[in-house]
Amino acid sequence: MNKILLDTSYLLLLFGIDVEIDGLEENFPKVLKKFEVYYNPISLIEAKFIILRLLKDGIDLLEDYRIGLNSVFAEDLPKPTLLTNSEIEEIADRLLIDKGLKDYFDRNDICYFCSV
Repeated sequence: MNKILLDTSYLLLLFGIDVEIDGLEENFPKVLKKFEVYYNPISLIEAKFIILRLLKDGIDLLEDYRIGLNSVFAEDLPKPTLLTNSEIEEIADRLLIDKGLKDYFDRNDICYFCSV
């Protein structure tokens, strides 16, 4: 079965954050059937940072985050990847130096998928 790694944007939906993704409702159930679905645990940390930023704007999603975490861990779908390792970090560093990709969270998501 082919593998797919979810970007943090898809996980945000589990934490009560509205994200506009074209065709999500129609296509996501198909993806779940067709692919072995993974997430990088660093995306959970990135989601928490986004929620903390929203908290400063008066939007309290802290409880939603905890409920979403329970859902992620209880369902066992998607599956977690390694958080990081030396190979992932080497690729992430090259993306920073060679391509200028500054977002550490995105670099690690991309890198894990490259190393699978």
